[in-house]
Amino acid sequence: MALEARGHLRLANKYARLGPLDSEQKDLVRRLEDGSLRKAANDATLKSGNGRLRARDGSFLDIGGNAAHSLSRCFLDNYTPPNYLNMDWD
Repeated sequence: MALEARGHLRLANKYARLGPLDSEQKDLVRRLEDGSLRKAANDATLKSGNGRLRARDGSFLDIGGNAAHSLSRCFLDNYTPPNYLNMDWD
């Protein structure tokens, strides 16, 4: 589910740069522009617990897997993983 939602997000970004589009492609671009596609991808990513959350401003946060325990972060003093559940992604 999360992979499919993020795939739709990538596809819509691609379609937004192309033309002419069929009705299904136009719908994906419309959902990209109104933010509903990004929100759906973020919701699915949170449910799966693994992937990339994207904010409206283009910033992102990788969650799950090795995101909070990478080797480089082991060398940082006082590193605390971000609490992504309290972040504003809309």
